[in-house]
Amino acid sequence: VAYDVNETGAAVGQTDVGNGELHAALWPSSLPVHDTATIGAQVTPTSVIAGTPVTVSGTVQNQGSQVETFQVNVTAGGVLVGTVSVSLPSGASRELSFVWNTSGVAPGPYPVVMETAPLAGETDLGDNAFAAGTVTIAPRPVFAEASATPLATDVDLRISFTCRGTDGTPPYEFAWDFGDGGNASTQTATHAYSASGSKTARCTVTDREQQQASAEIQVSVAPALAILATVNRMAVAPAIPLTFSALTTGGTGAVTITWVFGDNSGLAGTPVTHAYRDPGQYSVLVQARDDAGGTVSTTLTVTIADLLVTGTSNVTSAVPGAAITFISVASGGSGAPYTYVWDFGDGSPKAAGPIVTHAYAAGRFTPSVTVLDGSGASHTTLLPIITIENQPVTVLSSPPYFAIGLTTAIIVGIGAAVGLMVRRRRRRKSWASRRR
Repeated sequence: VAYDVNETGAAVGQTDVGNGELHAALWPSSLPVHDTATIGAQVTPTSVIAGTPVTVSGTVQNQGSQVETFQVNVTAGGVLVGTVSVSLPSGASRELSFVWNTSGVAPGPYPVVMETAPLAGETDLGDNAFAAGTVTIAPRPVFAEASATPLATDVDLRISFTCRGTDGTPPYEFAWDFGDGGNASTQTATHAYSASGSKTARCTVTDREQQQASAEIQVSVAPALAILATVNRMAVAPAIPLTFSALTTGGTGAVTITWVFGDNSGLAGTPVTHAYRDPGQYSVLVQARDDAGGTVSTTLTVTIADLLVTGTSNVTSAVPGAAITFISVASGGSGAPYTYVWDFGDGSPKAAGPIVTHAYAAGRFTPSVTVLDGSGASHTTLLPIITIENQPVTVLSSPPYFAIGLTTAIIVGIGAAVGLMVRRRRRRKSWASRRR
């Protein structure tokens, strides 16, 4: 017989055990009991460097009167690091394990707790949480990384350096030693080397905890780019091609050559050819550029002049066989030496040289002179017409009569005529002898 209900909700009364004696009896309440507990937990390892995984394991139990589904949470320093949902029948337990990723976690001690979340109507909360232990996290060693752009350059060209710090405890301080006495105290810096060779730059990173790390970067420094420019001729006539060449030393990687000829035209490469249309003096600019951005330039001056040729003779008329002197003067073009070729206009072999002589038979002739310069340019000049004819005959008016020409004297007498071949310088003497 039940006659009361105690503080737990159980019915209290008496029962007959069968021999007529009555005994006290307790009948459980029909209301369900909700109760969960964490009955054990531990953490390993307890001292780690940030980034090292930490394992938290423990056992939870359903201490209520019916099947329960509940959350199990793990916290470290009050921060949730893991959670799972668990379903257990009354009186059952389960072992659980969590992995805590400590990457990015600030150094310091972290109390770790495994806890079952309270259920609705749960009154016994004292055993829900269990302290698994304290994990001490030490900072990761600071790490330094150095980079440079470009890795190969020329003397006196600036290089961009970057130092990167990771891990450790930010913020970081940076220090550069460029290996030639130069230094900097910034994360990024630029530096130019004044001597060629292989250079080593070192950056040092210091974190908030005064941990330090260093990194090195090697760069190659080439001698400064230099250029020598040449042209096959410093002077030519218009339309004659010139060949321009450039030779470079030093620099980094491939070198690009560009030419500006001073007449609104240009070319790239070496060697190149170019012909000028108009006479004048031109300044030619040549520039070299290497892969590192180094540049160097120089200039050449070329003169473009028409090939001018004059030709003269000492006479424009003469008798057959008389020697005539011809003179030619050339200027311009590629300059001396010049080649002179004479055509006398009478079908005779040509003559060479600036001064020549020639004798003609009777007739009218147009001589010419052609001049070639060293570049192959040529110019022909026609000279005035040369007239070649015999000297006219002169007859004396009284006997004896003379017909006087260039090389003979004809004596004419009354009743007789005798032709004598005499030399001019002895003409009078011969006549006197005849009279005697």
